[in-house]
Amino acid sequence: MNFEVVPLTHLKQRCCLIFFEEAKKGGLQTASASEVEQVPKNPKLSRSTRTKGRAPESRHVAELERELAEQRDYTQSLQEQQEASNEEFQSSNEEVTSANEELQSINEELETSKEELESANEELTTLNDEMASRYAELNRSNADLTNLHTSISMAILLLTRDLAIRRFTAQAGKLFNLLATDAGRPLSHVRHNLDLPGLEQLLQQVIDTISERELEVQDREGRWYLLRVRPYLTLDNKIDGAVVVLTDIDMLKRSEQEIAAARDYAEAILRTTPYPLVVLTAELRVHTANPAFYKTFKVLPSETNGRLIYEIGNGQWNIPKLRTFGRNSASEQSLR
Repeated sequence: MNFEVVPLTHLKQRCCLIFFEEAKKGGLQTASASEVEQVPKNPKLSRSTRTKGRAPESRHVAELERELAEQRDYTQSLQEQQEASNEEFQSSNEEVTSANEELQSINEELETSKEELESANEELTTLNDEMASRYAELNRSNADLTNLHTSISMAILLLTRDLAIRRFTAQAGKLFNLLATDAGRPLSHVRHNLDLPGLEQLLQQVIDTISERELEVQDREGRWYLLRVRPYLTLDNKIDGAVVVLTDIDMLKRSEQEIAAARDYAEAILRTTPYPLVVLTAELRVHTANPAFYKTFKVLPSETNGRLIYEIGNGQWNIPKLRTFGRNSASEQSLR
């Protein structure tokens, strides 16, 4: 027997159509028309022969039905895919519409942001112009300060609140052995030329007490300076360090020393001479006298110094000519 299995795909359940056929010795064959005519017209044999002739037609019909069912299934599948594609396209269209609305909203926001950016740009331009003006003013101030420091022959040292070097003049650089790169260094790291071991304590005391200090100091070569220390104040009157100013008073100090030496010398002469001597001011007031004067005229220094010459003693100096001399001396002094 020959048999053929044809799967049926158009049914809900999985089914197959099986064809059975008597096989000849030569394999699967189909009876020809001559063979069919030679078969005796026996009703039984004719029925058998007709059955054998219908078998190929049945298979062909089954194949056509199978192909038709497959085409239906394929068409239905395409239809379902088309419907799914339409739904997806509709969903995509809705998403595109939503995205378009969002893009339009974003565009409006970008327009608003552009306007804000233009406004901010205008403000930045105004601020930039103001900063340029302030920068130019700062440059002029720095130039003025530099020329001021150069023209002033004084040592000026500006310190921060923690006693770090902020700025200094050329004279201060010589006294404190400073270079331009020393700005920002603590003063304790600098070896200065002043004979003043407690300089840092003095500066800290000025900052803490918000007071000014002034004293005379010498450098290691013996030159005299007047040291003034005052707090460094900001524009809003806050303490932000200290200002150290050193003025060269070496000539003045040496002149004072010479004057003091001359005074001591003159006083020594006055004290040692045996003759009475008295020094009067232009108003004829007793400035000083030697011991011989006090002893000769029997007066005390407390009753004599600073008083008019007419008033000391028992009035022996109350002489009209002396008064006239005093008035003339006072007139000459006023004319001068």
